[in-house]
Amino acid sequence: MRLVGDERGASEVVGAILVFGLLVMLLSIIQLQAVPNANAGVEYEHSQAAQGDLDRLDESIDRTVETGNSEGVGVQLGTQYPTRLVTFNPPPPQGSLRTENRRALRIDNASASGPASVLLDGRELQYHSHSLVYEADYNEYDNAARRVSEVGIGYNEFRDGTVVRTQPFIDGATIELVTFNRSFEAQSSGSKLIEPTDVSGPATTVPVENAAANESIRIEVPTALDNETWSEALDDERVENGGHVESFGVNETTDRLVVHLEPGVTYDLRMADVGFGEADSEEPLYMVPSPESEGPASVDVGREGSVSVEVRDKYNNPVGGVDLTAELAPGNGTIANGTASGTVVNVSTNASGIATVRYDAPNGFDAEVVRFSPADDDSTLQPRDALVLTGFAGDQSVVMRGAGGGADTNQLTLRVQNLGEKREVLGVELNSAKEVTATEVAARSGLSGTLAGIGDDLFDLGELVVGSDLPEVNQVGASNISYAPGEITGLAVNNGSSTDSTTLTAPQGAGPDFVAADGLPTLGVGEVADLRFTFNENYEVGGSKLFVAEITVYYTGGQSETYQVQFAGDGS
Repeated sequence: MRLVGDERGASEVVGAILVFGLLVMLLSIIQLQAVPNANAGVEYEHSQAAQGDLDRLDESIDRTVETGNSEGVGVQLGTQYPTRLVTFNPPPPQGSLRTENRRALRIDNASASGPASVLLDGRELQYHSHSLVYEADYNEYDNAARRVSEVGIGYNEFRDGTVVRTQPFIDGATIELVTFNRSFEAQSSGSKLIEPTDVSGPATTVPVENAAANESIRIEVPTALDNETWSEALDDERVENGGHVESFGVNETTDRLVVHLEPGVTYDLRMADVGFGEADSEEPLYMVPSPESEGPASVDVGREGSVSVEVRDKYNNPVGGVDLTAELAPGNGTIANGTASGTVVNVSTNASGIATVRYDAPNGFDAEVVRFSPADDDSTLQPRDALVLTGFAGDQSVVMRGAGGGADTNQLTLRVQNLGEKREVLGVELNSAKEVTATEVAARSGLSGTLAGIGDDLFDLGELVVGSDLPEVNQVGASNISYAPGEITGLAVNNGSSTDSTTLTAPQGAGPDFVAADGLPTLGVGEVADLRFTFNENYEVGGSKLFVAEITVYYTGGQSETYQVQFAGDGS
């Protein structure tokens, strides 16, 4: 009997193999196409969410610069793919927010009046900063933005171009420069809490002008952007478009944008430095009398008031927690900090950078000084002392404490004391300089015919306090009498620690002649200094000769004082 093979199960096996092959092929297609497409969608959605989180972080940084208050923001740095039962996912994309490329920002020829002039005096200043960069390491989505914040501008980098997302650092007459000077990196495939920290802030607004006449303020900021992108960003700020940017350009060798600002304009400069997390605060740099004091000469005689200083850093922003010593000199009153009182007390700056003591003024006509100095010998404060004058109320002047001259000389010395804030001599004006004879005096109606009588008639305003070897001085109101010295030709200032002089041409009636450059020493708070004027010819005193003069001196801070003196015989 012939045996016949049974093939009834062959079709089922072949069918199973074909089905399995189809399933493998389908899974391969899903793994190679559907999963990547789905993951690209997840990555795109995350990219949009991360950009929203970073927008909120930018807003938090702005608030930190404005108020000094930190506010953390949750940022989805990376993302996770959904779990799949059969197919496989690549590693989850990680995102990083980090600082990189630390380079220098420079400001040159910017000058401030008032306290900030200690720092902003026309010299070049340099500040280091990083770029703040966010990017995600996506597996599929290849058109995600690389987000960059540089000093003064923010932008998104794409494969096919750059999109600027923030206003540049110059807006009309406002300059805002925010640096990231501390290294930072956060990396994750999930979310991280990012907390901006005011390393230096809140930003103080400082009015600045060009220091050198007719020369522009120059600002250099590190940048990775090209000249074309900056041209679009700064177009509205050009002088021809109503702004104040005279010229600009990117130096491709140094990777810096160099901007020249229109001279003769007062700009509001705001600077700050921002870190993240537990970043150390900027070191204190200088100390100035604070507006919290009730005026630079804050406390009237016989009263009690506050005397304050403010400690600032190199960004002109307040520094809290600085320990100081306050000392009253010469010490006729008392100062107090809480329960501690005397002539020396300890005090610390608050969150606003201000240290305050209470001052109980004596019932005398005294100008006293509270000297604030750092308690730490290793302090970075320069200069180490700040002086706040007490004892008078209101706007304080530079008063005459004495005068000196002599027979047959061409010089006149005024001893003055500065009762206000630190000042510099800007210029002088000769109002009158006269030799008056006894005959001329007698010819004037109502005046005595002797030089001795002048003090009772023309100059009877009493003697000023001298307290030195200079002769006594009376104020004088004489006029319309011919004079010998026709102009002031030189001025020297001796403030005890330094002496310097300058050449002038200040003839009578010609208006003030201003001092060129900055060669004259300053008059500090409460400081006594000698102003020595040189005339173009000698004057005579003694015998029948009396010399009278009236000179106006112009100081910084809008202060000008007119001094009137008389000499009747060897400066007396």
